[in-house]
Amino acid sequence: MISMKLRIFAVLCFGFVFFVRPALANTTLPQNLTVAKTGAKTIIVPIFDKWTDGATIAAGDLGGDGVPEIIVGAGPGSLPEIDVLRQDGSLIVKFNAFDKTITKGVIVGVMDANNDGKNEIVAALGPGFGKFVRVFDGSGKLLDDWFPIPESFNSILSAATIDGSGLAVSAPAPLFTNQDSIGKKEIIVNLAKQRLYAYENGKLFTTHLVSTGKKSMPTIPGLYSVLKKIPSKTMGRLTNIKWDLLIYPAHYIHAAYWHNDFGKQRSEGCINEREADAKKLYDWAQIGTTVKIVAS
Repeated sequence: MISMKLRIFAVLCFGFVFFVRPALANTTLPQNLTVAKTGAKTIIVPIFDKWTDGATIAAGDLGGDGVPEIIVGAGPGSLPEIDVLRQDGSLIVKFNAFDKTITKGVIVGVMDANNDGKNEIVAALGPGFGKFVRVFDGSGKLLDDWFPIPESFNSILSAATIDGSGLAVSAPAPLFTNQDSIGKKEIIVNLAKQRLYAYENGKLFTTHLVSTGKKSMPTIPGLYSVLKKIPSKTMGRLTNIKWDLLIYPAHYIHAAYWHNDFGKQRSEGCINEREADAKKLYDWAQIGTTVKIVAS
């Protein structure tokens, strides 16, 4: 049996029609959401008064009543918002799929993720900005989240159809690129060397020893990004843990005051730093900064 996560990946990658990804200024596609249905008047929904760069789209029956809803994910540059619409373009619900500080776009899909006979909304972050997937019900309630999806996933959805329903939805495809200053910054963690490297414009900004996950709770190699910056937080019994960079759910790059074993595997999956090193990296890093964890 195909696992739920593999089925979600298939829906996000292959379930819809793909368009070339033009910048909005150069596209001939309509600048708003277009809803066309056989035998009915085409509807234009003005979504780009609030969304700056296109949208991703899915369509499916979320309520179990046999009538498909339209699910629209904001493109990069806007809040990570998902709108659920009726076929007449009216809004059912809207919600932020990810933290409001992550303005890198939302990729949406629809499937029965938990085999309950109803479709759910599947949402992923824009490519290159941390491939973190969440599943919501039709009301926007979070049901599940997991990380990561394969690094090869870099296609963007821009249209959806429902077989046999006569419903077709299209919108300008978002331009998912990383051309701002965030793309010029990169953090690399080498697990074999237990060392972190930070680069800006290809030049080394800083490097220092770290402590990554022990064998029983390893730090997982992969391509991530800084999702949130938190100056201090509590983790279990440990309080006032400073300079926390969230890179995937419940895993951080952060200062560790309770040991001095930097250069050795010691943590429970997070990446531990000396406090001075952590503060320097925290001040320099931005939301969206790429984080690569490599085995050697």
